Amino acid sequence: MVILGGSKVTDKIELILNMLNISDELIIGGGMSNPFLRQFDGHKLGITKIDMPQDPNTLQQIMDKAKARGVKIHLPVDGVCAQTYSPTAPTIICDNKDVPDGWEIFDKGPKTV
Repeated sequence: MVILGGSKVTDKIELILNMLNISDELIIGGGMSNPFLRQFDGHKLGITKIDMPQDPNTLQQIMDKAKARGVKIHLPVDGVCAQTYSPTAPTIICDNKDVPDGWEIFDKGPKTV
């Protein structure tokens, strides 16, 4: 199992593709997961920043390779959300399928492995 995180999937596309060659499960967390959640699951992510790859086929290529190699990809199911990035901002736990308007995901939630 390989765990990857970070703010942008675009910086780690080659790493993800290489990890699919040597792993049986891949956990993608952090901001890297947001493009996958948006593109494949149609999640409503509020004002969460989403850094999509320039080539719109890139994420599909990753998912196709994972399927072909039998690699299970895990994405976050919930997150700690706030309206602003501040240590004193009020937070709520959001289901990643429906982040409220005006809220942003800042960390994984308690249901996410």
